[in-house]
Amino acid sequence: MKTSEFQKLIGLPVTGVADPITEAAWRNYCLKNNLTGQLISETAYTEEEDTSTGFLTTDYRDKLNIRINNYFLKKGQYLSGCKQKEYVFLHFTAGWDNPYRVVDDWNTDTRGEIGTQYVIGGRHPQTLADKHDGEIVQTMTYSDYAWHLGIGNTQMHRESVGIEVCNFGALKRSGNDFVSWANRRIAQTEIVDLKADFRGERYFHKLTDKQLDSIYFLLHKIQVDTKIDITKGLKERLKKMDKFKAFDYDADIRAGKFKGLFVHANVSPKNKFGNYEKWDLFPQDELIDLINSL
Repeated sequence: MKTSEFQKLIGLPVTGVADPITEAAWRNYCLKNNLTGQLISETAYTEEEDTSTGFLTTDYRDKLNIRINNYFLKKGQYLSGCKQKEYVFLHFTAGWDNPYRVVDDWNTDTRGEIGTQYVIGGRHPQTLADKHDGEIVQTMTYSDYAWHLGIGNTQMHRESVGIEVCNFGALKRSGNDFVSWANRRIAQTEIVDLKADFRGERYFHKLTDKQLDSIYFLLHKIQVDTKIDITKGLKERLKKMDKFKAFDYDADIRAGKFKGLFVHANVSPKNKFGNYEKWDLFPQDELIDLINSL
């Protein structure tokens, strides 16, 4: 199939370029539909570093229509003085689609300096409005940090870059409906069934294609900006174990024995009552494909 035809079919930006996101989507499409074959690329794909901006080429960035908007946290809502970064952690916000409201909430949070460097907006899970879908907001610089892992004032906090994705996370089934922790109904099109339990939950609020594009874009930008090797961590774990274990808690990761790309759940064990508190980010197949393509 021609790359442009496939991109149009599944709603990706129609570039005719078989970039890693399109290739990952094609593999997933073939698996789900029991198909074989290759994409026919109308243009050769090359990923180059744009030294003037610190991330992917302007041409490729324009094709994805991805931009980063500054919406910094207020002074006093983050800490400064970090000289290096060694980790990237993926989170979800457990809330609605607007990334600016996430930052506004952090600005009024009385628990202290809570936040991440980046927030990625989503599609509204009820109306399906896509005004903020995939929109990236930057809240602080790399020399700044805030608490986002819930593991105390550790070196890992100071040396990690956090990415929050606007997403409700785990959902409960109620008849034919799926509801969030806030008892809000989520549209049927926005549900992902993992087919097995991840940390006791099977149904989750689906990451959108635009959010996945933005995650991919940000990971490469962060790697260029900070020299963090995003092929370390999760990608290595996915080669050694099934996706549910790869995304679950590991005491060695929390102890800082490994560096690279991880999810919040990798450093979040059960609480003292034996219950899970974190599921971010969950092992959605499209996210697995993205990580494996890094």
